[in-house]
Amino acid sequence: MARAWTLIATLVLALSPVQAAAACLSYGPPVQLTGWLHRKTVPGADKAATYWILRLDRPACVDARPGGGGIDVAYSSVREVQLVLGGDMHQRYAPLLDARVTGNGTLFGRHTAHHATPVLLTVRELRRADAR
Repeated sequence: MARAWTLIATLVLALSPVQAAAACLSYGPPVQLTGWLHRKTVPGADKAATYWILRLDRPACVDARPGGGGIDVAYSSVREVQLVLGGDMHQRYAPLLDARVTGNGTLFGRHTAHHATPVLLTVRELRRADAR
């Protein structure tokens, strides 16, 4: 009887679908990230600077971009992404601070002292994560 249960358990495990690991994000093409939006102030050479940061729901990996010039390099466990907002986006999206949001845009790698995280997102759109 024990052998029968062992055989059944083995078959169930062997035939059950295995969840594939999530693919890494890429620099360049549009991406969608979800997490908590907050402001982070970091010391600077002249003065402190405040940035908008998306703390991801889950750590993400990012693949290196071929020809990325040492800027768009691979990362295995990105937990925070600095948001790059243009135009009136700071004003428009201020009500979303300290909320769970989904951001759409494109990734690029840190290349100046004004970049607070290794990977940044040029934002195209932000919305509450629970909004449909």
